[in-house]
Amino acid sequence: MEGNCRNLLLFMTGELNEKENQKFIKHLKKCKLCSEELEEMNDAWNALQWDFEEKKVPHSLKKGVMDYVFKRNRNAIRKPKHSYTLKNQFSLLARGLLIFLTATSLLFALDNHFPQSFLTGIQPYNTVPSQVLNTMMIQASDVTNNQLTGYAAVIQEGQSKKLIVQVENMPKLKGSEVYQVWLLKDGERENAGIFKPNENGTGILSFPLKKEGQFDQIGITTEPDETSLQPRGKKIAGTG
Repeated sequence: MEGNCRNLLLFMTGELNEKENQKFIKHLKKCKLCSEELEEMNDAWNALQWDFEEKKVPHSLKKGVMDYVFKRNRNAIRKPKHSYTLKNQFSLLARGLLIFLTATSLLFALDNHFPQSFLTGIQPYNTVPSQVLNTMMIQASDVTNNQLTGYAAVIQEGQSKKLIVQVENMPKLKGSEVYQVWLLKDGERENAGIFKPNENGTGILSFPLKKEGQFDQIGITTEPDETSLQPRGKKIAGTG
């Protein structure tokens, strides 16, 4: 893939700086392949008719999704076939971008009324079918932490399911403290793992779900260390 062509997704998502943006615009005038892909993705986006107002997507979430797209793409082309063409590579990226645009638009729907099932039947990169089964908003439990916000999604990939949790503006931890995620069902709690946020207060957790595993709510507590089998610390956020 030509060097300038690799910037197609970054151009479409507004990630290029002004100089890079102008350079790519000039490239578009000369590159038929990029022009066709850009037109194709614009048509796909315009065809998505939503009946809600779009919310601004947090930059960190957009970056996380795009990183996931590029990571999957790199893995997909690590074992290329001789018949693999430049057009095929663009198709992989185009599908990834369409997934990103669809997911983020639905995720931040008006008044946060998330649909219970979306992105059904998508098969990115011709590998494992992926489907978002459910999405939830995570809110602070304490009004003093009203800047804390987060999102969770249950994703089906083939025969397996996993929970993805991302929380932003989390208070800084002290010493051996960790944040622990709990899944609640009929008063019972299941440990879904621990994480520590980065210096910007953003924390991300991925947890494999049992095939029959179900839960009603998600809770996040501050724990003194990594050994908690039941909550010992204060709940700082959750879905309910």
